[in-house]
This record gives sequence, C-alpha cells and structure tokens, in this order.
Amino acid sequence: MRHLVCDICDQGFTAFNKGQAPKRCGDECSREHARRQRREGYRSGRHTRPEPKGPWQGARTCRYCAQDFDAKSARADVCYATECQRPKNNERMRNFFRLYAAEHGITYQHHRYPEQRRTAAMQRKADIRGASTSEPVSPRRVFERDGWRCALCHEPISQTLRFPDPLSASVDHIVPVSVGGAHSPDNVQAAHLGCNARKGNRTSPQVAQEATA
Repeated sequence: MRHLVCDICDQGFTAFNKGQAPKRCGDECSREHARRQRREGYRSGRHTRPEPKGPWQGARTCRYCAQDFDAKSARADVCYATECQRPKNNERMRNFFRLYAAEHGITYQHHRYPEQRRTAAMQRKADIRGASTSEPVSPRRVFERDGWRCALCHEPISQTLRFPDPLSASVDHIVPVSVGGAHSPDNVQAAHLGCNARKGNRTSPQVAQEATA
C-alpha cells in the first residue's frame, strides 16, 4: 500500500498494486490527462486532427422532404425536422421488427411481452364477440372492396406480405369496438398492419386531425 498524489487534481490517494506506481487517482483524472495530451499534441503539431470521412460534408438532400440540410454525421440522409424524423424512426422500427421475426421465428412483442399480448388478444376477441352482427366480416372481401389500398395512409397494400410485417394487410375498425363500434362490414376498412397499430383505439377522423395538427 502506497500513498501518492494525483498529478491532475493534486489529491492524495492510496495505491494497492505492487507494480509501477500510478500517477492518477481515477478514471476521470485519466481521461483529463488524455485530453491534455491530445491538446498539447495538436498545439505542437505532433498530432493532426482527423479529417471527416465520406462525401457527406456540407449540404445533403433529405430523402423525405427533398430539402437541403447540413449533415451532422456520415449516415445522415434525413433532415432534422420532426416531420421527417418521425417516418424515419417508423421505418427503422419496422425493419427491426421484420428482422427480429425472421431471425427468431416470433414477433418481438410476443417474445418480449407474452402475458400482456395474450391478455390483450383475449380482451380483443371478447370485444369483437360482443360487437358482432349477424352479417359476417370477410377480410378478403374487405381488401378487394377497398382495392387493396390502406384507408389510413392511402398507399397500396401488398398481397404477398404476411403478419407480422408492418406493411401486410389487416382489417381496421373505423369506430373501434373498444369504444362501441360494431364488428360489421360497414365499420371495417383495409389498412396496413403498422398503420392499424399506430391508430390504436382512435377513429379515423381523430388520426387525420392529429396528422394535420
């Protein structure tokens, strides 16, 4: 055991190792020492600052709004406006869920929250049973009636993608059954699975109003 003085903060500290005596008392002082070494190297010309890599320096064009912006990283391809960052994050999460399901053979939500998903599915079935009418709802007929186009984002729906892909087809209740809507052909519409999930238990006019707000 040795009693030493840190060369950065000038505070005393105790060293228990038997090798070379340390000169600094902890990680923070070690990082400060490294920062000072870099600054001294830059001033003396011994070290040179690394040049930014890649052609991203200066203005780039956002792939959502097509406006020029100053990129802050080499991977930046979307501007920093909220209207562009939100769809970028949605796309990133869709890719994550798609790759997770392909790798594990089960959706992330079912793997991460099995009990909660099971309880929600049971409640959903009970709501639909209580709101069912005498006329059955055929998903295929709903998709063909709506021309395989999402009623929420108005984009085409792929006929080949399957659950749990966010771009796969799903049946959305215009007035959710959880708030009193009927499970009938007049109250359902075709929608992407991801759009349906983001809508939640809101009505289509509420979603449109929030999107324009």
